[in-house]
Amino acid sequence: ASPARLSFDSINSMTTAWNFVETMDAHPLPQTIIDVGANRSQMTRLLLLNCPDETSIFSFEPNPNLKPLGVVFNIALANRDASSKFFIPKQDDGWATLHPAEHEPSNEKYRVIDVEVSRFESLVEKGRFPWKEMRRPVLLKVDTEGNELPVLQGFGGCLNEVDFVMLEVGNTDRETRDSDLFEILRLLSGFGFDRSRVLYAAHDVLGAPAY
Repeated sequence: ASPARLSFDSINSMTTAWNFVETMDAHPLPQTIIDVGANRSQMTRLLLLNCPDETSIFSFEPNPNLKPLGVVFNIALANRDASSKFFIPKQDDGWATLHPAEHEPSNEKYRVIDVEVSRFESLVEKGRFPWKEMRRPVLLKVDTEGNELPVLQGFGGCLNEVDFVMLEVGNTDRETRDSDLFEILRLLSGFGFDRSRVLYAAHDVLGAPAY
């Protein structure tokens, strides 16, 4: 593996990637990874250690300061076609969100930029994403700081051709408005996703996992 692929950023990504490979033991590994909320491709770099060399990467990352792998779309995926404010923390531009915490005034803690918001299905319909060129199996990875459910809704019928979904689900008061686990599972089950496994659980405090 090249040094670039060995740039591990955090133990949770490493643990998740390891458990993903263990879970995939009886299944063919992805030929295509669609990385939504790519950041610097921390997770994808780890997954590539066990994926075929020819695996294609398509990264969705609205933060222009970050440089993820593969074909990059500076678009925030959601369940609508519009433009929106995108909030990048001033103290840590390694993550950002469409939904800042309501008790954190955006002018104090965030740098705010305008970004394009789109349904994935719209990008396919307009020919902006090469959907028919996707090689299967397709892995959809989603980590969008509380926007996971709208992202999945925006994929629409394209989910019928996605083979595996890896996503982060928040379990805090700040995020549950968009990250309800049961609603996400109901949506996915409608597209034939009938098995799931927890690959990593983060406990910030005693009790239920934070995500």
